[in-house]
Amino acid sequence: MDILDIIFEARVNDVATLSEEDKTNIEYHSNSSAAYEKIEALLSDFCPDNAYDVLVAIDDFVSEINYEAGYFNEKYYKQGFCDGVGLMKYMLTKNS
Repeated sequence: MDILDIIFEARVNDVATLSEEDKTNIEYHSNSSAAYEKIEALLSDFCPDNAYDVLVAIDDFVSEINYEAGYFNEKYYKQGFCDGVGLMKYMLTKNS
């Protein structure tokens, strides 16, 4: 485990904790439960025999997207941290 992994692990819970502003923003912009219910109703109406299998496939697909999003969030967090350290180092050596 390198130093970036240690720093990321130390901060991940703080970063992932939702503030009231975060919750309001998500609630305002997200309509996922209504969309899921609409998909579930459509599947029940048009292909009741396969509705469960389609919903499982959708859930699996969403899980894959969430994994990829988490991976890239961690990657960009670490790169941003490195960029910030590099900028501080540059500014300190430039002003010396």
